[in-house]
Amino acid sequence: MDRAPHSLLAEDAAAVAAIVAEADRRGWDARAEALGEVAPGRTAAFPPAVRVWLTARPGAAAPDARILVRALRKVPGVLLDETRRLH
Repeated sequence: MDRAPHSLLAEDAAAVAAIVAEADRRGWDARAEALGEVAPGRTAAFPPAVRVWLTARPGAAAPDARILVRALRKVPGVLLDETRRLH
């Protein structure tokens, strides 16, 4: 977790809303992108989800994984990637 993620995954609308709210609070823009079904031959640890891309606004610090983990660790349905849940 030493590198800042440029995106998080969300399983539902509530998780997306929590990510967007935290991003706005930190001065980051958030853009949601719906993901389709998992590619054949791959196993997902979560249902089809939404990827939320995070971009720092001018003058704001870049998204930081440690900040995101602390802020969103109690929000169900937020994932760092396909295998790592925060909650």
